[in-house]
Amino acid sequence: MKQQQNVSSVKVIFLDIGGVVCQDIEKYMMHDIAKTYKLSYAEVMKMREKWWKLYATKKISEKEYWKGFLKDVGIQESYTQFLPLPYQKYIQRMPGMEAVLTKLVQKYPLFVVSDHAPEWWAYAQKTFLLQKYFQSSILSFDYGVLKEEKKMFLEGIKKAKVKPKEILFIDNAKKNLLVAKELGIQKVLFTNLKQLIKN
Repeated sequence: MKQQQNVSSVKVIFLDIGGVVCQDIEKYMMHDIAKTYKLSYAEVMKMREKWWKLYATKKISEKEYWKGFLKDVGIQESYTQFLPLPYQKYIQRMPGMEAVLTKLVQKYPLFVVSDHAPEWWAYAQKTFLLQKYFQSSILSFDYGVLKEEKKMFLEGIKKAKVKPKEILFIDNAKKNLLVAKELGIQKVLFTNLKQLIKN
């Protein structure tokens, strides 16, 4: 891959879920919420990040996530109206990604390294049969931390049983790639499927 100097040394690939394997929930769901309720998207995302950090590290429940978020953005409707939203509309596979994963898994062991909520992950895993592709999953809610901390990557390195420089991490967030890079992991910033295939 062009973004890497030592791609020939790659033995294992780590992939993010939201925004890479699946569509970016926050990009679409929060955009639609802001538009529907005539709210500032920036403010909605700010409040979403506050509550997501707690939900994705299993410090609060899915119910508490929605109740807290809705209160902070000033939406009066019951949280019960929002609980089904991710499952009904926004947890979607990235178009074309299944074919890419099918090719990658023939050459590399694949691992999930992702900030995710337990219920949303369970739904995505069951719906898209992700266990077909991934040997193991390192998820924020299992470790109580987000990728912006190093713990998840250290656990991933331990599970992969290879040197950091032999791992390639694909994510759509630059801040997560920088953390991986500090540990010696190779990185690719995902922007779209065409770009990933080209690399």
